[in-house]
Amino acid sequence: MSESNNSNRLASGYHKLLEYLHEKPQIDHALERLSEWEELSREEVSNIGDYLKRDVEDAANFMEINRKELKDWLRYDLYMIEGTLGEPFF
Repeated sequence: MSESNNSNRLASGYHKLLEYLHEKPQIDHALERLSEWEELSREEVSNIGDYLKRDVEDAANFMEINRKELKDWLRYDLYMIEGTLGEPFF
């Protein structure tokens, strides 16, 4: 399996996890539902859960340190992603 294909599966899994969290906002429940999705291994589901927890902690730390709201962190995160993705083209 190519690295690009694997990245796409993990990204799809992360988005599915967010969908499950909208249905029922409990990470363990969402991860259990995600593990039923046959596209990912248990290890990949665990990694996606770790990514989500990392992102939530990053957002909380950013908001606490900078006295900002979640929308400010999302804007900052988008800025960082755009900068990282744009670098190879310049």
